Amino acid sequence: SIAFRCGGEPVCAIEVEEDELRILQHYTFPLHPRALETGVPDAGKGGDATAGGFGDGFKTAAAALLGQPACRTIRWTFETAEGRTVRWDFVGAERAAVGNFRASRVLEVHVTADAAPAGA
Repeated sequence: SIAFRCGGEPVCAIEVEEDELRILQHYTFPLHPRALETGVPDAGKGGDATAGGFGDGFKTAAAALLGQPACRTIRWTFETAEGRTVRWDFVGAERAAVGNFRASRVLEVHVTADAAPAGA
């Protein structure tokens, strides 16, 4: 386990087990599903004062990992301050040949979320 802190406050931790990698980000929020699309500009990002977005690099890495026999699934789980859980499951999906396009395996992201807790 590796912990990142800022002034003693936990910011992020990386936990590794035999077949699982967990990245715990203490200051992040679930992203809108539009962030999963390639080439979607985020007008709120840019410049030295903002963090990066959800980019092609991660999607490319996820597709490559899912192509390996030992990697069956990739799941991101977000837990909000209000107690909701949002899950992103990265899965390979088969696509049939269409016209000049060959049959292929593509990356899909299935997003599920628990209902908001009562009173939230």
